[in-house]
Amino acid sequence: MAKKVLMYCTGGIRCEKASAFIRRETGAESVQHLKGGIHKYLDKYGADGLFHGKNFVFDRRVGAEASSHMECSKKSKEPVDNVVGRCLYCEKPFDTFTPDGVCTVCREPTLVCDSCKTGLVEYHCSDHIYLRNCYFSDLSRFNELELK
Repeated sequence: MAKKVLMYCTGGIRCEKASAFIRRETGAESVQHLKGGIHKYLDKYGADGLFHGKNFVFDRRVGAEASSHMECSKKSKEPVDNVVGRCLYCEKPFDTFTPDGVCTVCREPTLVCDSCKTGLVEYHCSDHIYLRNCYFSDLSRFNELELK
């Protein structure tokens, strides 16, 4: 059976490049996008659509709720709590990226809940979690003897 892929990216040039990459690497015959990208979809359907969770955005909001889009706020009065992410450490539902919550190794944004942040100084993404006890960028917590 031929693979079909539906992408919900922003609809820009990176989306086009990603489509070509998916076709080439997976052999998918059909790679399609939402017309106008995810932003237009969320403007039209908001929390009433099929998208759940937050849309990762490249500005200070970091994650935008479907219900926060302008046109949909007229339709949906109640905020919808669709937490689809999980904390990397305790796996409890969590979906808020923070500027300080990036992987120590590769700087990828990580989902680390407030409870887990309390006991951690540095964070590691799922690709680098195995390094959490041996890879540190902040050495200030170690004394001179421990560093020798």
